[in-house]
Amino acid sequence: MAETWDSIADWYTHLVRDHSAMHEFSRDILLSVLPPTLAGAQVLDVGCGEGIVTRALAERGASVVGIDPTAALIAHAQAAEHAYPIGASYHQDDGQSLATVGSATMDWVIAALSLNNITIRKACAAPETITAPSAPTPQCCLNTASR
Repeated sequence: MAETWDSIADWYTHLVRDHSAMHEFSRDILLSVLPPTLAGAQVLDVGCGEGIVTRALAERGASVVGIDPTAALIAHAQAAEHAYPIGASYHQDDGQSLATVGSATMDWVIAALSLNNITIRKACAAPETITAPSAPTPQCCLNTASR
């Protein structure tokens, strides 16, 4: 899968950043079910791609980490953060293994436009291992539209 996304990463990033109606709609629908402020929340964006949702979460005050298995998309996301710093961080990681995410470290797990690329059973079980037990109510917000 990563090889396929790496081969189209430049095209995909251009599509998203050129105001793709589908991507903006999906982002806005996801954001509409989240609190208007996420100040102090630790949020993981699984399958972050070039970072469209990750950046929006950071703008709401979250300490957000975006992960994606595609090196080229992570590079695009990191370049956007470098150009316009908002406090988001990005790591190349698989949404099924979450190898770069510490146990019990997240208050929210977000998956927008990425579940079609990972095994649902593993994706739905993974948040249980990384959400913080001290969080009032660890949350998982999933958007299953395809990217």
